[in-house]
Amino acid sequence: MSTSTLPSAMKNQYARCGAPAQMKCTGCSSPLGEEAVAIIYYCDEKCQAERRKLHKSACKAHQAKKLLYRAGETLQGIFYSFRQEMFNNKIAKVEHKDGKLYLVEGQYPAMTTSLDVLHEFPFELLPSKEDRHAVLAYMACHDAIATRRTNRKTGTAQMIEELNVEAKNSKREVLRVGQGGEQDHARYVHSIFKITLRNGGGMYCLDRSGAKYGYYNPVTPWSEYVVNRISSIMGCHPSGTGKAMLLSREQDNSLLDFLNRILEGCSRRTLNAMEAWESKFMALSKFLRLPQGQFEKEQKKLYYVFRLHYFAFRENIKEQSRKALENPGIHPVVPFTPGKFKAC
Repeated sequence: MSTSTLPSAMKNQYARCGAPAQMKCTGCSSPLGEEAVAIIYYCDEKCQAERRKLHKSACKAHQAKKLLYRAGETLQGIFYSFRQEMFNNKIAKVEHKDGKLYLVEGQYPAMTTSLDVLHEFPFELLPSKEDRHAVLAYMACHDAIATRRTNRKTGTAQMIEELNVEAKNSKREVLRVGQGGEQDHARYVHSIFKITLRNGGGMYCLDRSGAKYGYYNPVTPWSEYVVNRISSIMGCHPSGTGKAMLLSREQDNSLLDFLNRILEGCSRRTLNAMEAWESKFMALSKFLRLPQGQFEKEQKKLYYVFRLHYFAFRENIKEQSRKALENPGIHPVVPFTPGKFKAC
């Protein structure tokens, strides 16, 4: 628990001795998103040492929160990268009308192989970052749950749960419009994580796909989220349930089945990408604890590595499709083992 010195114009009074306080605990002084943070100031290192035992537990709890906010932001960025390469809607036009974002579908090309379920993300139709994130998150909240890799842990979470909820208080609405003009007004279940931190750090919601409702920050205190954003909780399961359900489903060679196999195959690249990034740059635990400026710089590198891995997987799919066309009667299907294909 180190300290940093504030400019003289920012002097505070230390509550214990009344002396001017210019030092603050660097372990817990960074603001966290929209959550208010009480900063502890000290007049000198002696005063800090005398109060260390009283402050230690609160400092650890705050550091756990800081790690969660950073991890949540990074996971959301990885999710957006995944969705860009695994986008499965053919969008011909985007319209803003009556405060809503309409995604008008174009003509889907005939499928030449069972791998032809992916389409290019329409960057040129979505100049706004908020619109891009909303479209990437649209009808993809279960992807955010089922494709999460549980192998990597920062040691801050005591418990992680997967919740299916009915959302409320949307700030925006995304609607899909079919080729015949029909609009999809169905209310879909929204999937989120509920995270309980160690060291009394509290409970939080991790919502990587909230952008479709106009909420772009992935981490929110649970007490705030449950009151303002949940109409009803429809299911609560241990972490990993969504992934297990995806793996255990019966394969029926339907369009959805083909898509799920491809999504699962690509999601396995997440772990590969993390291992590649850590081997070249640094451990995830070190990355999450970097000073803010350095953290943002390294985060861009991390996103680039993940995009490369997802792009490589998609290129592999294209190559498999090409080979299938050259060999009529062979229809490659992506199984759950990355990089391997089987015929059906």
